[in-house]
Amino acid sequence: MRLLLIVTFILTKSLVFAEANIGFPMELQGIPFADKEGIVLNVKKVLIRNVEAPYNAALIKDKKGNYLLFFRYDIKNKSDFNRNYIACVALDKNLDQKADFITIDTKSDFSNDPRTLKVGSKFFLIYNDTASEDSKNRIMKIAELNMSNYQLKNITDLDRKLKKTEKNWIPFSYRKGSKEEICFIYRINPYDVLTLKDPFENTLKSLTEPNEMTSFPWSWGIPRGGTPAILVDKEYLTFFHSSFRDRYGKRWYTMGAFTFEAHPPFKITAVSPSPILFNGIYSSTNLNGASSQLRCIFPSGLILSKDNSKILVSCGENDSSVKIITFDKMSLLKSLTPIDTISTK
Repeated sequence: MRLLLIVTFILTKSLVFAEANIGFPMELQGIPFADKEGIVLNVKKVLIRNVEAPYNAALIKDKKGNYLLFFRYDIKNKSDFNRNYIACVALDKNLDQKADFITIDTKSDFSNDPRTLKVGSKFFLIYNDTASEDSKNRIMKIAELNMSNYQLKNITDLDRKLKKTEKNWIPFSYRKGSKEEICFIYRINPYDVLTLKDPFENTLKSLTEPNEMTSFPWSWGIPRGGTPAILVDKEYLTFFHSSFRDRYGKRWYTMGAFTFEAHPPFKITAVSPSPILFNGIYSSTNLNGASSQLRCIFPSGLILSKDNSKILVSCGENDSSVKIITFDKMSLLKSLTPIDTISTK
């Protein structure tokens, strides 16, 4: 018994030391790294000239198949609120910067966390912004994006008037007959899917019952939106995020993936069994005032490779940098845990 207590004491002290210095918290201990399992093939940090800390970036391909990266950057202000902007930069085939970035005119100094969506032949920018002088009063916005000059057309407020802070909806495009509609997963649990028939009006309509709970096995905080969803092998795929605080008060953001049916009511079919970790995750230096207590991976963009064998996910890391993660498509999909039904409680 005494020997067991000694061993337990040593292991506990070792674990605490690892957490306090270079390791993960207890909640992430023992989770296999996706790059060691062949799920993650490559991780690239994208540097953008003249931006100290770009983050929360959405990767998309234009009509010619060229890479575009839409990202957030902040300007710190000691006497007032921090300013938040959305910008765009072209990347080459190696995901390196090709030209100077362009700041997008959103008619606001407080635009956050862009996502991009292609609907038919049109492109849309989706983001959150302030709705009043209160910085926590935020709504979602959508605007058509002119891909020749990156100007926005018809910025539309999307407000359900359900809560003060709205952000991180999961956008996707659904083909209904000859037309494509914009949809959003508003909330993962309870599951709430919205349609937007007219992107130039606040015409949101729910497709699901408001209290419909989801069989969504996840123990690392409340699952919230991340990347847009795209069709991959006859189902939609998206990456989400969640967060929790460890015993020392440090906040950890994790990411996972899930699939859902290609037709209404878009039921969830499979989900990551645990957070997706990889070598070098959370390693970006906290810059431009980002909290030293923050360890964050925040997925915002998702595209398929040209040969349909790889998945590229663009992420913000520690509110200070951009990383693009390349996944092996088949290995990722096989790693997801199937969900047979969505239960109602």
